[in-house]
Amino acid sequence: MLEPDREPGVGGDAAQAREDPGREGRPVQGVVPDGEGLPQATEQHLLVGHQASDAQSVDADAVDVGTAGAVQVAIDATVTPELAREGLARDVVRQIQQFRKDLKLEIQDRITVTFHTDDPELPRAITEWESYIKQETLCDSLNAGPPDDSGRWVELGDRKLWLKVRKV
Repeated sequence: MLEPDREPGVGGDAAQAREDPGREGRPVQGVVPDGEGLPQATEQHLLVGHQASDAQSVDADAVDVGTAGAVQVAIDATVTPELAREGLARDVVRQIQQFRKDLKLEIQDRITVTFHTDDPELPRAITEWESYIKQETLCDSLNAGPPDDSGRWVELGDRKLWLKVRKV
């Protein structure tokens, strides 16, 4: 348990954590010395949680585990359909940004984007993440349309996407 007269901190010292520039803006988390009060992890199960009171046992095969010294971190590496669509949207942003660069557009230039794909997941990802894509690329309109010679095909993994980017 944490000592009552001591602030919680990473590595046990809140003042030291606040001085670390890599921690700026992030909350200081409490620590439980020597795993006091936590159920024990086994080879088949790991303990995961944001704080000691959240700790729960999960199947060790469902997570990726990294160890640095005495610290062990477990991350659920399952790629859900929602997470996959977010990744596709980020790939779309990257391709649009590259297109902007190739067109030698100024950073503040607003654009319109037309896209086409035969892949069933890409339009869903683009629609679901439309606000994010438009915000990141300064895009005023993002619409599906037929491919023509004024755009180009790009690959997003094994998916193909046709894009046309025009300055407003």
